[in-house]
Amino acid sequence: MLPLPTRAHPSLRGIWFWRGLGIGLALAPALGWPVILPLGALLRAVGVPILAAYVAAGLIAWVSYVVGLWVWTRLAYGRLRFEVSPQEIRIEKGVFVRAVTRIPMSRVRHVTVRRGPLLRMRGLGTVRIEVVDKWEATPHAPDGQLPGLREAEEVAAWILRHVPATRPTTAARPTTASASVPRRTRPSG
Repeated sequence: MLPLPTRAHPSLRGIWFWRGLGIGLALAPALGWPVILPLGALLRAVGVPILAAYVAAGLIAWVSYVVGLWVWTRLAYGRLRFEVSPQEIRIEKGVFVRAVTRIPMSRVRHVTVRRGPLLRMRGLGTVRIEVVDKWEATPHAPDGQLPGLREAEEVAAWILRHVPATRPTTAARPTTASASVPRRTRPSG
């Protein structure tokens, strides 16, 4: 097996960018007006005709969003790091607020590989990790994610191989990248 990755594949920046553009297009009709109306009014105040003022305001808002999204995806990608060792999984992320997540291997309960359409187009996947003894809410976010990996299946299998055998597990060691250890349930009452 290749050495475990510590960074996401660079294609992830483009995937985040296109996903952000899609979200921006979907939300623009609802959320664009608080920006476009005052900007258009400002342009009208300096003598720009009404149609030209609001078209220019819309273009300015859209270009600002696209440039901001491009910068943000570069910054977010540059700050994303992870380290997978036999003892723990360490994930660092965040542009303004840095977050470091440490998941001990002894606490790993479930590992899945997720491949959405944009990730599949680039041959990438995301390894999602859940831990034992956490509050059981549905739906819930995974406790850790390793996004944009070309070798996502291999990383997930490696993690499952390094989960300590002292904890109760399913009959045989899982051979697929998506496997889980039985949940401990809370007593009712």
